[in-house]
Amino acid sequence: MCNVQYLGISILIATQLLGWAMSANILALMGMTSHSHHIWNSVLLYELAERGHNMTILSVNLPRPEDKVPANVSYIYLERAYDFYKESGDKVDINSFIGIGDYETITQTYDFGVKTAKYIAASQGLLQLLDYPDEFQFDLIINDYTLGPYLLGFAHKFRYPPIIGITAFHNAPITLDFMSNHYFPALTPYFSTLYSQKMSFLERLDNTLIFAADTIYRRLYYYPQLDEIMRPFFGPEMPSLSKLAKLTKISLVNSHPATDYVEALPPNVVEVGGLQGRQGKPLPAELDQFMRRGKRGAIFFSLGTNMHPENVDRTLKLEIVEAFRQLPDYHFIWKFDEQYLKDVQMPDNVLVKDFLPQRDILSHKSLTLFISHCGGLSTQEATWHGVPIVGIPLFLDQYRNLIQTINAGAAVQVNYLNMTTEQLVSAVREVAENKRYSQAMKLRSQRLRDNPVPPLELAVWWVEYLLRQPDPVHLHSAARELNYFQTHSLDVLAVLVMIPLLLLYFLQRMCTGKRRSMRRKHQKRD
Repeated sequence: MCNVQYLGISILIATQLLGWAMSANILALMGMTSHSHHIWNSVLLYELAERGHNMTILSVNLPRPEDKVPANVSYIYLERAYDFYKESGDKVDINSFIGIGDYETITQTYDFGVKTAKYIAASQGLLQLLDYPDEFQFDLIINDYTLGPYLLGFAHKFRYPPIIGITAFHNAPITLDFMSNHYFPALTPYFSTLYSQKMSFLERLDNTLIFAADTIYRRLYYYPQLDEIMRPFFGPEMPSLSKLAKLTKISLVNSHPATDYVEALPPNVVEVGGLQGRQGKPLPAELDQFMRRGKRGAIFFSLGTNMHPENVDRTLKLEIVEAFRQLPDYHFIWKFDEQYLKDVQMPDNVLVKDFLPQRDILSHKSLTLFISHCGGLSTQEATWHGVPIVGIPLFLDQYRNLIQTINAGAAVQVNYLNMTTEQLVSAVREVAENKRYSQAMKLRSQRLRDNPVPPLELAVWWVEYLLRQPDPVHLHSAARELNYFQTHSLDVLAVLVMIPLLLLYFLQRMCTGKRRSMRRKHQKRD
């Protein structure tokens, strides 16, 4: 009996020692100015902290008061990062992204990135981390690269610890800049297009040109601007940010075959789509009871974290409220700021809150459907919980997310720019009263959840793998060192096309020469 007790104690001590041995100091660079991205990122970062790693998070967002932040997580706040939403000279109107074309999306997106970098550079939080001694030991850097490498000067400052990249934005095109030139425009539609994977020739041509325009604009215009903004803080000896980005060893991307297009990826680009998925927690009593009181169920309505209440036109707000009024058998939970609805008479079947626990609401048994902007995370979470969608996409990838959900039979669309009460009522009734939408989403949910390893476990494993194997060169694709033409053998195809053309040319020259000599002979005889 004593031996068994000693064995148990020995195992416990060994386990603790192993945990301490694996404990690492990790620097997380979270520079994406989107609150939803912080939610996704924090799921991974807090899980790493729960596993014993010390997390220093340089972030444009702070946790909400109700968030449970592990004790070994320290935030350094980039307090001015969102100021360009209100500064007159750089003010961003989110409505300017709605309804624009694919090529304009490229310039608008990177202009957004430049303004983000500019205001991050004006933040005291940046200086606070710069004040750390250069010899401070970080074992690993986790970098959110969704809008580029503008914070990777800290890799140079802290003597180049291994870097793992993460993005909540699917597998962003920017990934190809530092992992490998693995994008295939013939197979993967650009994120803002309305194309499916089965593209016609003209669609493939347009998609290729869009990818090319994005890559050229990013590399020749966007990256130099980021260098210009950040170099004064990290010194003239800092390599370019695009070179620092190429030090990224592994990339964790928020994509999954159940909700995204299938892609051919190198082994160090790892899909962890849906890592934020979890069972719902009990709702506050007021919210729970309100949802249960709906005769035909409850409906959740949210346009996401980037579409602020002040950006929604008053006429549109009235159309939405009237649609809710015409559907009294459903109880609507609306994520919105009440102060922007003070002049609107709200029906009794509507509850408005400026913050709502989305994943917990989506898991509620009384929920019938989700009226959503179809952001990547919202679409994943609705899929995870098997909730069909009435989609009101606004910009960027939201149209693509909705198209894929419609193709899966789990959603319908309402156009934001010309939405009427009648259209919204019709769409809600179509999805709520036809079980096929719910059944299709439940099938999609099964596919999203059915993984060899839960995505969060997989993401944690790869982070700790890089701690054990800080230079995994065996995972790197040779495409990393090749340009686009070499990766896709376009230079080889060009040679193969040129060979018969040259043969035809020389044959033509020979035939022409023979004809001329024949003519000369006939002329001499004459």
